[in-house]
Amino acid sequence: MSDLRESALHPQSIAVIGASGNIHEIGGRPIHCMQKHGFAGRIYPIDPAHDEVQGLQSDASLAALP
Repeated sequence: MSDLRESALHPQSIAVIGASGNIHEIGGRPIHCMQKHGFAGRIYPIDPAHDEVQGLQSDASLAALP
């Protein structure tokens, strides 16, 4: 159970579906906060309309992630 807890509390990566470049929108706030507060993992913005979101490469779908 401790591995599950560790993974949930300290993820190595997070995908933000519906990511936004606007930090005042629901899809932009999580990315902004993670970058501002030093999230050490990889952030994967998911936004089919943009190649980049808040300075991060954006993917069109979860299936497109590495």
